[in-house]
Parts: sequence; C-alpha cells; structure tokens
Amino acid sequence: ARVRRAFVHAVNREALAREAWVGQYTPALGGFVPPGMAGHSTGIGLAYDPDRARRLLAEAGYPGGRGFPQITWLYSGGSADEPLVPFLQRSWRQSLGLHLQGQSLEWGAFMERRARDPAHLTLSGWLADYPDPDSLLRVLFHSAEGLNDARWHNARFDSLIEEAARVADQARTAGNL
Repeated sequence: ARVRRAFVHAVNREALAREAWVGQYTPALGGFVPPGMAGHSTGIGLAYDPDRARRLLAEAGYPGGRGFPQITWLYSGGSADEPLVPFLQRSWRQSLGLHLQGQSLEWGAFMERRARDPAHLTLSGWLADYPDPDSLLRVLFHSAEGLNDARWHNARFDSLIEEAARVADQARTAGNL
C-alpha cells in the first residue's frame, strides 16, 4: 500500500493535464467519479506531495528507490514518445529515484496479457457509459459483477455499490458512495 500511495503522491496531476494533455482533460483530484457526476467527492484523491512519496517509499523499504525490484509496466495505445509516458517516467524518477521502463502493447495483446498475466503496473483509462457513478465504480471494481482487472476485493465496497444500485434517488445514492 505504501508503494502504491508513493506512486500517486509522486505525480502532479494538474501539471500532467496541463503539460501532457495541453489542458484537454481535467486532473483527477476527486477519486474515480468525475466532477459534474453525482457522487463526485472533491479532494479525496491523494495530493501531489513528493516529500510524502519519498517517505512512503522509504517506509516500504526502498529509500531513494534503492533496492526497488524490476517491475513490469504495461500500457496500450501510443508510444513512449507521447507525452503521458515520459511525464510519468520523469515524475517517478524525480520524486522516487525510480527508472521505470514501460512496454506498449497493441490493444488485443494488452487485454490478453492483463487477463492471463497481469503486470505490476498497468496504465489504462475508462469513460462512463452512462452518467452515474455505477458506470465507474461497480463496472470497474465490484469483485463479482465488475471487470475488476485489478482483482481488488472489499466486501464493504461491494455492499455499498449493491445498495446504491437499488436506489432510484440519485442524491441519496451519491451520499452512500
């Protein structure tokens, strides 16, 4: 958990949106539910904090990135020359002392690899199919009903998502998430 949080704290998402995507996207600062959708929670995302990122990585046993194992980082679409990949590599190198090389796969190979032999780190995106947090939360993360490529499981989360799916009042649903 410390390593995962360190990776997040090491990336300035506002700079990422501005530099890599030339302001085309809004930085993800409020969790998985985007602004304007019921259930968005402003500011719940982990903040850009390179000092905290370094502390977390050191607490995990990798001070300054020393001894960090070789990891597999996969992404699809595009190349290492596109702005997103170099931005992330630079962020992790500057904040954590890690020199990570990603590997781009064409979409079919990427999906097959994710299902068969998940990488340590995968870069992918998702767009809501309908304007409800369910399209992001249940569809992506529910342990039995969702795509759940990360193979994450949390019984409380599953229970809340199932309860929210039964509620017609969107304001009440958003309050449960």
